[in-house]
Amino acid sequence: MCFLFTSDKPCFSSPCSNGSICNNTQDGKNYTCTCLPGYTGRNCERDLYPCDSSPCSNGSICNNTHEGINYTCACSPGYTGRHCETEISKPCDSNPCSNNSVCNNKQDGKNYTCTCRPRYIGTYCETGICNK
Repeated sequence: MCFLFTSDKPCFSSPCSNGSICNNTQDGKNYTCTCLPGYTGRNCERDLYPCDSSPCSNGSICNNTHEGINYTCACSPGYTGRHCETEISKPCDSNPCSNNSVCNNKQDGKNYTCTCRPRYIGTYCETGICNK
């Protein structure tokens, strides 16, 4: 013989998350969750301080939004993306300097200069100089 136990109390199924307390309403048909500090939402499922889990990468800075249920990442120079996970290509990555010259990325991450080898000039060291 098998018995199936059911409850008419909504809290019986433990709908509240993150250690919150479930309270059945007086009519017994619904419930409310009393969230612990740091959580919000109908079932206390949302973290008020999402930066605590360190979602931003590559040395970026996480900022909780004023609502406290979301965050933004302030990326370190050279990185982009929601979590600063994508490295921005540098101008020298495309080898713009000619004749085995040296490409130097500038700090702004957008520009570069070419250091020409002897006997070459030009923005890209593209012009050879003849000895007289």
